[in-house]
Amino acid sequence: GRIQGLGATQVTNAGATLQDPDGTQVIFLPGAAEKPFRASLSSVPQLSFLEGSAGKDLLDAAKAIPSNLLNAKSPFYSLDVRGEAPNQSIWLLPIPNDSEPYETLDLYTWDSQAASWEWLPHNIIVEDDQIEARVSGAPESAMVMQTNPIPAVVSADLATAAELPASGQGALGQLHPTGLYLGGNGAIDGALDAQFDRM
Repeated sequence: GRIQGLGATQVTNAGATLQDPDGTQVIFLPGAAEKPFRASLSSVPQLSFLEGSAGKDLLDAAKAIPSNLLNAKSPFYSLDVRGEAPNQSIWLLPIPNDSEPYETLDLYTWDSQAASWEWLPHNIIVEDDQIEARVSGAPESAMVMQTNPIPAVVSADLATAAELPASGQGALGQLHPTGLYLGGNGAIDGALDAQFDRM
């Protein structure tokens, strides 16, 4: 279920810090708010979020993660602002366990209006074990994601009888023979040497 923060905090011109039990903080600096507003920070454990037990609105967010590109690594942090949003907020999130290499960590916010994940600019401060995002406004949520590395693809044109150099033999994963094509009923048509005859 959803873990609620301890009620809403009144944020005045003096600023305020909201804190989740796991150490995540949302900081409103003095002067960030033109008028006082109320804000609360809550979190949903990563597993509840991904399996959809945290509610229909968050299930949409979980389903929208492009799983071939991103893996959720942290709880889903939700920021509820009542009143006029401040012009800036600072998010400090602990670096999740088992998330090396840190270079592949990213911070995203779920924009429920646009129904899409948006990247948040951030710094990873390894020595403090924190991810810091100084953002304009107050994003309604934040979640640490890990980018899946996309394997490099290299292609080369080879003559029919060519032999791969020894150093490249372990790298060949696919062959696309020219001169062959897919025929009408799924059969392979054409001839491998058709193009070489014309050369």
